Amino acid sequence: MSDKIDKLLGSVAAGDVTQLMSIWRARDVEEWSRSPEIYRALGERILHQGEPLFAFDVITEGLAILPGDPRLRQLQVLALARSGATERANTMLEEIRREGQTDEETLGMLGRTYKDLAAGAGLASERERLLRRAAETYLGHKIDGRLLDGNQRRHDAVAHRREGEGL
Repeated sequence: MSDKIDKLLGSVAAGDVTQLMSIWRARDVEEWSRSPEIYRALGERILHQGEPLFAFDVITEGLAILPGDPRLRQLQVLALARSGATERANTMLEEIRREGQTDEETLGMLGRTYKDLAAGAGLASERERLLRRAAETYLGHKIDGRLLDGNQRRHDAVAHRREGEGL
């Protein structure tokens, strides 16, 4: 990795949205294509700054260079979900899961998309179906020999509350 990219990564880590936008506008696509970690770092930082649409553009360019990069794919889905494209994010996460990527972050995001879809469901039966899918996603998969513990506790509480409401 070049000294220029190392310095750029340091700037990304400390940058605010204005600085990140300047870095993005001044990018050398040819140089960045040899160092795809810059797309990961910049995309993550922009998401952290609360700018999912900007992050989506950065991450999409990174995916054009490295189409199968698991982290960039996760970040793209996160950008979509945070920008309100929950159905599309859910579809993409299901595809990623079918491809065998069943790490805690992917499954956690997938479960979250089901919960978000449930929150917007008009019918109680659809809401219940989506909440069950969320629970199956959170609880039905073990990671490194353990369940997704934090999500398990939250979802158990939701399921218990729903049972009490007769749903």
